[in-house]
Amino acid sequence: AHNGYMYALNRFDGKMLWQFRTGGKLMASPMVLENTVYFGSWDHAFYAVDLHSGKQKWKTGAGDNFSIAASGIGGKIFAGNDDLKLYCLDAHSGKVIWKTPINSPSPLLSSTPAIAGGMLYCGSPDSNVYAVDSRNGAIKWKLKTQRPIVSSPAVAQGGICIGSQDGNLYFIY
Repeated sequence: AHNGYMYALNRFDGKMLWQFRTGGKLMASPMVLENTVYFGSWDHAFYAVDLHSGKQKWKTGAGDNFSIAASGIGGKIFAGNDDLKLYCLDAHSGKVIWKTPINSPSPLLSSTPAIAGGMLYCGSPDSNVYAVDSRNGAIKWKLKTQRPIVSSPAVAQGGICIGSQDGNLYFIY
């Protein structure tokens, strides 16, 4: 919520199960992976909270705000930060595994990274689709569209689909 709290509600009756306070607004959807809730805040931190108890597992700081929902697989969490870097965090400790600068206007990413075949695919306000190696953060390629990209990519059989504000849907295979 904009008040800096993450809330867990009972899905059957709506009663609050727990709440967790950060030092800033929460602007992006949380991600749940292996009984842990992962989310970024406008307090320049990214959090891992136990899904059942609401207790903090870890907190990792960054240069600016985390405004976009993260993605994750294989013990790694991938999150864009408004410091113009894409972060890869260890899902169990929060340790920064790598961070990759992407030359883009702030905010860095306007879409949640999609994961397919060991690669991350994300759209950016600089009108590019980026393909980033999930192992080391190396930018493998980028595709320039005519306008900013604010949609999240979708993994499809044989490729990635993403829309651009130029009015086109791109299928990358």
